[in-house]
Amino acid sequence: MAHILLKVVCVGGVRQKVCSSSSSRQSVQSYIKSYQRATGRGSASEFRCRDLPRVTLANQRGFTRLEARYVGVDSGIEKTMLMLGVGKSSKQRKLDDKKRLRLGRMFLEHIYQILCENDRFCSLQGFELQRVDVGPTYQVMDVYWLAKGDESDQVTEEFLKSSENFVRKRLSEFLGNSKVPRVNFTAERRHLLEQEMDRLFEKADYGMQYRAVSHTGAILGSMADAAS
Repeated sequence: MAHILLKVVCVGGVRQKVCSSSSSRQSVQSYIKSYQRATGRGSASEFRCRDLPRVTLANQRGFTRLEARYVGVDSGIEKTMLMLGVGKSSKQRKLDDKKRLRLGRMFLEHIYQILCENDRFCSLQGFELQRVDVGPTYQVMDVYWLAKGDESDQVTEEFLKSSENFVRKRLSEFLGNSKVPRVNFTAERRHLLEQEMDRLFEKADYGMQYRAVSHTGAILGSMADAAS
């Protein structure tokens, strides 16, 4: 009579008891052999025992990111990975548009926090930041602020120019003493030009009125004529 022993094997990530007889061993070997590749690496549609550590680690990372987004907690993982990705670049660094946009949003968030937490910026009344444009070489970033079009713009511009090194230092501390490009505060006056053009179009004289002849003339005429 053949001597039969029970052994515990792992098949498909599940511990199972099988008989150690010759017929049972052949069936188990044929079952496992179907998942063997020519390179020696196994392949299967199910998780194996050796895949368990990697699967557990992946699930933990996914759960952490999911909970952070669900609860609204900023874990800082994405920002850290972004800064590390910038640091891995070569000396001839040239950032793509997508990464420049992500860096600009991250820097804008922290610059807002720096301006709100420090007393030296309390004198700025009605100050508003618009955007941050990071250069493709990661050497300088332009921080655009909205100008008002009056005499206070000159005072604000001089004050911000003197605070560029302070903001850069604080920004580096927020990001774990990472390398931060040089900060350059720039006044954004495009909206002032648009407002001036709107006022000129309202006051412009488009010629004789054709509202009596056609409804199109009222649309093409100036706003002052249309209101009369």
